[in-house]
Amino acid sequence: MAKYLKKEEKKPLWPKVILLVILAAVLIALVVFVLSGREEPSPEKDVSTEPAPAETAAVTEGADVPEPTEMAAVSVEYPLALEGGSLQIASLFQYDGINPDCGNQEGEDIASIMLTNTSGAYLSEALITLELSDGTSAVFAVTDLPAGKTAMVFSRDNVSIASDTVCVSAACEAVWDDASPMPDQIAVSAEGMLVTLTNNSGEDISELVVYCRSPFGEEYFGGITYQYTVNDFSANGTATVEAWDCVMGIAEVVRIVIN
Repeated sequence: MAKYLKKEEKKPLWPKVILLVILAAVLIALVVFVLSGREEPSPEKDVSTEPAPAETAAVTEGADVPEPTEMAAVSVEYPLALEGGSLQIASLFQYDGINPDCGNQEGEDIASIMLTNTSGAYLSEALITLELSDGTSAVFAVTDLPAGKTAMVFSRDNVSIASDTVCVSAACEAVWDDASPMPDQIAVSAEGMLVTLTNNSGEDISELVVYCRSPFGEEYFGGITYQYTVNDFSANGTATVEAWDCVMGIAEVVRIVIN
């Protein structure tokens, strides 16, 4: 007996399609909702006023930064007045040769000054100290400088200076004598380094001291004087002194002391 197969009925597809459409719509709505809840980050404003590191380096390297400099030493003005104007230094200069103010030692570029006694008094002695621009000091000793006279005075320690060295300050200690340096009772004459003395006092003199300087043109060569002693100088007598310390070959008597 033959079997008959029951033909199955085909179910419609449209319900599945509708279901898929609904699911897709729900998924799209869900995505839109999620995305709409997020805010786009706004760009931050750069409130910094400092330049970028590269710009800072460029400014620093390119800027003209002044370098520290040493202040130049301020030189004194000449003529330099000392002792209230009673002494004047005309200049500070270098000297090469024998230094009469340092035991006739030789030297080069020795610190030297031109000193004038502008007072009306006799200068017995003075010690002058000049502070120099190189940080050193130069000391000058002066003895027996008559009023109105000028002397070339050299460093007593043979201090040398450079050509650009200047004096920045000065100090002076001086002793003055108002008495006449040349007593009337003694006559004096000089020829070269030979000094002749005559005692016109009418009395014997046990000791007489003669102070000599070495002229050099219109100035004296050196700051110090040279002393020579005459003992037992008889009344109306004559004595001679050879001023061998006056290396310029000429002697001038600037003072006589009777003891």
